[in-house]
Amino acid sequence: MRRIPRSLHAALGALALAASATPAHASTCVKPVADWSDFPGGYQCIVGVDHFIKNRWGLIFPATGGHPGKNGCAELGACIEWVDDLPDKKDWNRHPWGSVDPQPYDILIFPPTASNAYGHAAAFDHFDGGGTLFIMDDNWDGNESKSCAWAGHEGWVHSVNNYDPYGFYRLKSLEPPPPDKLPKGSIDGADCAAGVAGWTQDPDDPDTAIAVHLYFGGDAGSGAPSLATTADAHRDDLCGAIGSCNHAFSMPVPLGVRDGLPHDVFAYGIGTKAGGNALLDGSPRTVTCAPPEAPFSPSIRRHIVDPASLEAWAIAPFTDVARFTDAMTAAIPAGPDAPAAPALVRSDDGGPDVWLVDAGERRRVPSEAAIAAWHLDPATIATKPAAEIAAMAVGRDWPALAFALMAPDGAVYVLDTPPPAPPGSGGAGGAGGGGAGSGAGGP
Repeated sequence: MRRIPRSLHAALGALALAASATPAHASTCVKPVADWSDFPGGYQCIVGVDHFIKNRWGLIFPATGGHPGKNGCAELGACIEWVDDLPDKKDWNRHPWGSVDPQPYDILIFPPTASNAYGHAAAFDHFDGGGTLFIMDDNWDGNESKSCAWAGHEGWVHSVNNYDPYGFYRLKSLEPPPPDKLPKGSIDGADCAAGVAGWTQDPDDPDTAIAVHLYFGGDAGSGAPSLATTADAHRDDLCGAIGSCNHAFSMPVPLGVRDGLPHDVFAYGIGTKAGGNALLDGSPRTVTCAPPEAPFSPSIRRHIVDPASLEAWAIAPFTDVARFTDAMTAAIPAGPDAPAAPALVRSDDGGPDVWLVDAGERRRVPSEAAIAAWHLDPATIATKPAAEIAAMAVGRDWPALAFALMAPDGAVYVLDTPPPAPPGSGGAGGAGGGGAGSGAGGP
């Protein structure tokens, strides 16, 4: 358990010395971890929290009216929630600050300060990697923002930089399971050939196949990239050991970590109840995988010119792009830039072929498997008049195998087959219009 939070107390001590000089709206706005679509704007803090709780869970976070001020907290102050322990105990648990880690949707209660006798109520979103607290709220007094609306980021969360909460209230329905009810399991292996494999099971729901989240290069919360799969594969040794067979998982090592460097792999079983996630035994495992070879030759590399084009091709940098060395990149001749986006067409005469339009040519996509491999969306195939299709020059088939690579300078390329050599040239040609290697023969 991280406890609350490693660097926050020291940071707050330093900030307290400069509190009087802190400018308005000094906090940082970021995208939230949790879903705040039901959080209203324009209310006092408790009213905003109460509206959110009612909208999301149909429960009540009480008002503080009728309770006199005490312990430095003004009458009607949000801090009275904690001083008089107001939320209904049948729905809410009370956690003093530092006793357990907060989780999204916990309701933080802040004490009064010299400049704000009312304290504050806010909802917890997340800590960042340095221990800074980010919250969703209304009507923050003094030196903070109000739900980041001032920055034009309504619905974003903002950092807290002036004092600790008393603690937080958590809905009992959102309490994580006790340790003996958390997912169990292990990451049994991680290597370049077999991938990452293991098993996990939720003891509270033993027959359900649960999700597994794999983090590469750091644990959850570190900002490391992650992938999800489901532990639903049959494994004979699990049948007797845990009373159910279908709880194994495996995943290939993603291209994004096949770069010749060591990467730690952390596996988490994701329980069926909120907060019921657990790091699996054996974590982390370390993999060191060399970049893969290009899957076909001869070939040319075609530059994906910008992030918008990368998105249009539905290429995910972490899973779909191999990391190549300079030498590996240079060994593949450069061709013309890839189309900015895939344009798929078919004829209105009922013909079965799907064509990808590339620099005025139509190139046949050879199979449904190739459409899937390239993440092409069949819903985007445009039906054109047969005469219009027939009028287009016919190029070589689009590659059946999808492959993208990243050079050390960050440039991303897709692999393509070279065009046929011009008549009388004596061999297969490269493609003009690219960088070094244009017009050269294939490797």
